[in-house]
Order: sequence, then structure tokens, then C-alpha cells
Amino acid sequence: CTGEAAGTTYQSVFPNAPFALNSVLPPGAVTCPPPGTDASLARFAQVPAEDGVAADSPGAQAGGCTRDLVHRFYQEQYQLNDGAMNRYAVGSDAAGLVMGHYDTQKLNTYQYLTGPGAPKFAVADKFFAGAFGGSFANGQWLISSTLPQWPGAPDSLRSVLDENGMPKSAEKADDELPFGQYNYYVSPTPDGLKDGQMTQACGTPRTTANALCGDWVVNTSFSVQWPHPPGATKDRLVPLLKHATIGDRLNDAGIDWAWYSGGWSNANGLRDQPGWTNGTAAVPRDYTDADGKPASNPQGCSDPTADPSTTWPLCPDMDFQYHHQSFNYFYNWSEETEQTRANRARNLQDLQAWYPLVKGDSCGLKPVSFVQEIGRRNQHPGYGSAYVGDEAIADVLKSVYEGPCASDTLTIVTYDEFGGAWDHVPPPGQGSTTQGAHDEFGPGTRLPTLFISNGLPRSGVDSTTYDLSSVIGTITAKFDLDPVNRRDSEQATVWSAWSALRRN
Repeated sequence: CTGEAAGTTYQSVFPNAPFALNSVLPPGAVTCPPPGTDASLARFAQVPAEDGVAADSPGAQAGGCTRDLVHRFYQEQYQLNDGAMNRYAVGSDAAGLVMGHYDTQKLNTYQYLTGPGAPKFAVADKFFAGAFGGSFANGQWLISSTLPQWPGAPDSLRSVLDENGMPKSAEKADDELPFGQYNYYVSPTPDGLKDGQMTQACGTPRTTANALCGDWVVNTSFSVQWPHPPGATKDRLVPLLKHATIGDRLNDAGIDWAWYSGGWSNANGLRDQPGWTNGTAAVPRDYTDADGKPASNPQGCSDPTADPSTTWPLCPDMDFQYHHQSFNYFYNWSEETEQTRANRARNLQDLQAWYPLVKGDSCGLKPVSFVQEIGRRNQHPGYGSAYVGDEAIADVLKSVYEGPCASDTLTIVTYDEFGGAWDHVPPPGQGSTTQGAHDEFGPGTRLPTLFISNGLPRSGVDSTTYDLSSVIGTITAKFDLDPVNRRDSEQATVWSAWSALRRN
């Protein structure tokens, strides 16, 4: 389409309407960055992931990767526009790409779940993000139904907003976190805007009314505890957190559980654990650093996809997502005491430790498991392929439902953010008819979500209103535990799907 915005005429291959990304970027499109490239090092200096690569460029891989799309705390609220759902393009750095979606009937997960012998499933068509924004905020919400607070954080980390609640403008670029220009949004007061890790300060001349203020950490941030990006400066690292999580509730009740994360053993130097791929000794690594300068590391890691700047045996993969490790931010899973170290070893494990539990002669799953893929298999725009991630989801489901755990396992497949893409269904609390628990943190845009269980009465669509709080609410209801926070005590649990599918 062709149009004009902010005094500039634009031409785009994207229509001014929803469109299927499958037709523009099929699985064979060679637009994905190779894992372990020097360009990936930019992320370790706390700047964004790659925005894909030009089609068929040297080193590019198949997978149909798009660029990244902004998905941050204040921007999403502007995009939602009190439930009008009509500012996704103007509030984004990705413009018309926000209107893209995938034809799910062409994906492996759909083919598996609708094929012969598949388990029963429910499509949750009103499942919303727990919080506005991205993976950090929603990863924290998933385990605690709240966001972290950081009293005394440096003022430099705080956001500064305009009267519309936006921290960005087409007229200004943020040199510290260059997430891209917002070509369609021109702020009425562009000077001094800042898209920070934290909320705006309260009670200042620049405090914007009706936008959250205080000591809340809302955008991508990293823990003071390893693993975190090697290039991160200490004053930007979040101190260890001590508020309650679902992990605390489970441990206090003596209920076994684990968070299985792709790349965890390599990142933490766990040489005797599943998932370790970096040999028995350090090797020299020559590489180009984030500033484009030649560098050499005589104590490097042998896996070619490991960050070449780190010292063996701490060997994080270049696609290891530090801010996706939600429990790593908490004191109770730290290296501080004998008890917290025991919690860490028992509850935080590599994804490769999970697969044998579902593939033996008997089901070895713990009562509760969180399963999370490494970056290149997690469908994140920019560095992950939606199709490769879809294969990863199908692999997990087949492992569970074609093995000894099939008869008594409930699997929830969901996401830790909305990915920056437009949706037409307003979340609760956005001036809409969508009913459900809400507060100043969210819920945000809908998340594609499936419930899979052979115990469901049938396969179908569940239109109950849920958000990420529903995951821990489901766990606390199952094991008769105290709620973790307010929202998970108010939001519907996944057990509602049984009633919904019987009614409809």
C-alpha cells in the first residue's frame, strides 16, 4: 500500500490489513541469521536481537525469519488504545509488519493435533498476556503474578514519557537502546523521552498521569546473578528478588518441580549434566567483538555456537536468552546459601534432562514441569523461525503423548509475550466487554495458547477468559496451595476448560 504519515509518503509491500506471513516468508525463505555469528554478540552488550538477515545473504539460513517487532511495557498500552486495538502500527518500530499472522493450519502442531491418535486439545481463544510488554515482564508474571520492584535503582534506568504515555518518537532515537525509529509516531514533546528498563518516576514534573510510575522493572533486564550477558554493567543488573513465586509454594509443600531450559547446562558450566556440549577443557577462540574489532580468547568454549568471549566452563550459547530464566532472578534459587544452592540444582535444569523423563518405560515427569526452548527454537521474531519453533512444540507434544505420560499429563502451550503483532480482541480492563481480572500491569494482548490432555471431554474451543496468571492458579488449585498473588487468585484456572467443552 501507499500512504502518508508524519509528513512522509510511504510505500510498503504489506497491505493496510491483516495478512498471512506464510505467503510472504514461507519456511524455505533464507532470511534467518545463523546461530553463533559475530552479529549475535550485539545482544550481549544489551542491545536488541538481530532483525533477521537479507534474503539469501551470505550465511543466511532457511526458516522464514522476520525482523523483530517492538513489544514493550508502555508501547503496548499505547497500541491497545483503551481497547480500540488500533495503534499497533503507529506505536511500533515495525510498522505494517504488525499486521502479519501465520496460517496455523499449515503448521506441524496443527497437523499433529488433528491427526489420527492425537490427544484431545482446547484452543484457548481468550488467553491474554499477564502483563503489558515483553518476555522479561511476562516471564516474571508467569511465576509470581506480579512484576519486580527495585527501590534505589539508578535514575538512568527509568522511562520518561510524553503525554500519550509513549517513550519514543519518530523525531528522536535512543542511542542507549536503539530499538529502531518509530516512523509513524511523532511525539508532541519529543525532547527527553527515554525507553528505560523501569517505569517512570513518580511525582516529577515529567511524570505522565494515568501511566504507571514507581520502582517497577518492566522491560528487558538481567539478574545480578550469573548467567547474565558478559557485557552487562553492574548498575543495570537487578538485585536478587525475594517476593513469593509458585516455586516457593511448591517447595514449601514438598511438591517436586523443575524449570527445564535450553542451554542451561552450558551457560552455568554444569559439565556433568545433560545438555553440556563444551568438552573437557578450554580452547582458544578468535572472534569479532560487538564493536567490530578483532579479539582473542585463550580460555574459550569449544561449541562453535557458544559465546566466544566467555571463559570456559561458563559457555552460554549465543542464542541463550538470559532474561527468559525467570527463577534465576530470585534469592531462593541463588548461590548464596547451601539451601538456595540445593534449590537451584533441583529446580533449575537443562531441557535435555526433561526428554528422558517422558521416553522411558514409565513416566518420570515431576508433578510440575516448565519447558522452555533455546532462542533459535522459541519462535521469537528476529532470531527465531516460527516454523522451527513449531517443530519444537510438536516434538514436545509427541514426546509426552506418544509415551508413558500420555494418560495423566496436562500440557499448557503458551507464550511469554505477544510478539508485537496486532490483535482484534481487547484484553480485560481496556474499556471493552471482555470480562476478567485486571490491574495496572495488564493483561496485555492475546497469546496463542493450547491446553492438551487426554482427560478433556473432547477437542474444541474454550472461550473462557484467561491470562498467564491462570497457569500458576491452575497449579495452586491442583495441589491446594495458597495463591501467589492477587491476580492468580482471581483469574480462571485451566480446569475451566473441562466445563466449557462439556457445555459447547
